[in-house]
Amino acid sequence: MEELGITKTVNIPENTGLSLGDGPVLEESEKKGIADLLVEIRLATAQNNVEYTLLEEIVFDIKTLEIQLLSPRPKTAVAREVLLSLQELMEKSGRTELSEILKTVRK
Repeated sequence: MEELGITKTVNIPENTGLSLGDGPVLEESEKKGIADLLVEIRLATAQNNVEYTLLEEIVFDIKTLEIQLLSPRPKTAVAREVLLSLQELMEKSGRTELSEILKTVRK
């Protein structure tokens, strides 16, 4: 894992300061916050022994958000729904701290 640049510890801040706004398109700060959060989700998932079907769902949700962030006008509503899905998946995989963070981000 370390050869791939993946560390063994996940740095999950108590308060990310990230909260999605009401606008139809994500702001630059929201895009950066989501990208940073995806790194933490990826690291946490790599450290967990997650069953394959759950892992598959997590990967697809991560990819969906990554693609959305590449858009010149990434949609807030899409990001919010994918973050809801990731929140539920983090809960199922035992990553309750990430689930709680995702809950606050979506509001």
